[in-house]
Amino acid sequence: MEWIKRKPKIDYRKTDDVITKIAKIRGIEEYEIDDFLNPTEEELFDASEMRNAIKASERIKKAIDENQNIVISIDPDVDGITSGVIAIRFLKNYTDNVEYIYQQREDGHGVYTQLKDTDESEREELNENNRNKVKNAELLIIVDSSSNDFKGIEKINELNNNLDIIILDHHQIEESEQNIDDYVLLVNPQHKDCEYPNKHLSGAGVVFKVMGLVNELMSIQNVNINQYSDLVAVGLVGDLMRVDILENRYLISNGLRNIKNVGITRILKGAKQNPNFVTSTTVGFSIAPIINGSARMGQIELAIEILLTDDDNVAKKLRLQMDKLNKQRREIQAELVNKYEKQVDTKDKIIIIYDENSNSGFNGLVAQDLSQKYQRPVFVLRDHGGFMSGSGRSYGGFDTQSLMLGLDYVEANGHSQAHGLSFPSEKLQEVKEYIVKNVKTIKAKEPVLYYDFEIEADEALEYIEAIENFNYISGIGFPKIIVKVTNITVSERSVIGKLNNTVKWDSIEGMNFIKFRVSEEYGSDVDLFDEMVAVGELQMNVFYNFKTRETIRTPQLLLNDYRKVWFFV
Repeated sequence: MEWIKRKPKIDYRKTDDVITKIAKIRGIEEYEIDDFLNPTEEELFDASEMRNAIKASERIKKAIDENQNIVISIDPDVDGITSGVIAIRFLKNYTDNVEYIYQQREDGHGVYTQLKDTDESEREELNENNRNKVKNAELLIIVDSSSNDFKGIEKINELNNNLDIIILDHHQIEESEQNIDDYVLLVNPQHKDCEYPNKHLSGAGVVFKVMGLVNELMSIQNVNINQYSDLVAVGLVGDLMRVDILENRYLISNGLRNIKNVGITRILKGAKQNPNFVTSTTVGFSIAPIINGSARMGQIELAIEILLTDDDNVAKKLRLQMDKLNKQRREIQAELVNKYEKQVDTKDKIIIIYDENSNSGFNGLVAQDLSQKYQRPVFVLRDHGGFMSGSGRSYGGFDTQSLMLGLDYVEANGHSQAHGLSFPSEKLQEVKEYIVKNVKTIKAKEPVLYYDFEIEADEALEYIEAIENFNYISGIGFPKIIVKVTNITVSERSVIGKLNNTVKWDSIEGMNFIKFRVSEEYGSDVDLFDEMVAVGELQMNVFYNFKTRETIRTPQLLLNDYRKVWFFV
């Protein structure tokens, strides 16, 4: 792995404090630092600036006032689930006439998949139940999907042509001869006529904003809309929205500091995480995977129910089921990655994997794993019914969605770097030739790791607090601060964990270096009194010793990579 030091976006001085130094490396001006690290409510944009948001809120209020039957359509990923739960929980404060419909992740995205006729008995039973709810509804609110789902809208009208439809979404809107605004009330910051400044709000964020407007319209405002801020944060982080946008940073920060949802709290406790100290990393590794895991394993209802319940005993039972499913999901994912690696050609600018038996609930996950390993975009597709369909994941900020939409026979719904994909099977060779012609560069075979600056092991304490402040919210647009640590002398190497899959080094300088999910042999070339250089995330490891009743704080580096220092005489 090649280590490359980031080039500072703003020149810093030797006299700059650590926070200012980090900020300048990342391009944050001194006067912006406090706003970036501690965003306030002032960063929120006016929800009424969002196209159709006022009209949508007025229509929802009318449904409440007239006791109309409201149905919420929930999309099967973490943002879709949190979006749906925000809507349901909020509306339940004002009306009991709220139901929801959903589909399993394997069936894909969009309302059409929830309503179409199928040949499989279990899916048909679920879809028939969904269709009956739509037939009896007076208002359908589709969240986090369907801005391009004309088939779904057509199916809805076939079932109930007197039904009003609101779509609260954030996905890219494809150009089409049809205008979806002719059929629905669409609220989507991506719309070309929408002047809302934040184009990177998640579905949960859009729903939160619109429900806030509804709340303002109610004559008796007995709802604190901020009680759903934790769900908004999980949706934003889980859907990989940009975290360098101050509105998103405030929504995430406010949500993570105010975990109220019983289900989220139970998920955190089950993962042995402190609900009173949650970071974006906690969401990414402990909350989002267990929610998405249920959907990918064909039991999305568990994820919906755990976020809707206020009974911790119920949440505890649901979490145990979800945890079991998520472990199965990880096993299947690992097997698929190993299987598909046999198809990888490192000469390809975009790696295309196809498998007639692929599981659409796993295509995106596997594509993501492969793209990270081979450092280039990956498409994982299924050849079925005359079409190649599946998921695409990009790498390094490259917009694969726009690239593929350059072909008029390709559908690519979703985000610029994470999207679905579908095109006629007979066009596969043409697609490959198009990629060769239009993708200029190919990533180096050797993986690249970027770090921000270099410190010595005995300097760690000077940097930890500042680095943790920046890494509290990290992700797309602002990756974690990574440091290179030198002058490390190993005092002990150990293999720990129930599965013996964690390697830890202690150092004479008082730092720990730890690597998770590796074999026992990882790092076996570095042992007592050896010296090494390491790159990773610097943090404070806090451990309470029950025997001595002491809280022990030790500087720790979550290892990305290391090198042994060799001395030659």
